[in-house]
Amino acid sequence: PVLVTKFICRNTIEERIDKVLQQKRELFQAVLGDSEMSNASLSLDAQDIFGLFELKAGHGDQLRSITPPSIENG
Repeated sequence: PVLVTKFICRNTIEERIDKVLQQKRELFQAVLGDSEMSNASLSLDAQDIFGLFELKAGHGDQLRSITPPSIENG
């Protein structure tokens, strides 16, 4: 077995990213139940990223999604 330990410092961008991803995981599980999670559900859109820096996304930026390269290349 593999044991993964995650260290996150308080009041950092990493803490905010982790919080957003955890909220997305919880929402995904609430909507779809215990089925396997897809990595696509964990992608961050422009609004999420701007929120990490406590900024507001512009009107055109709300439609873009930023995903890890492994998801985009499928």
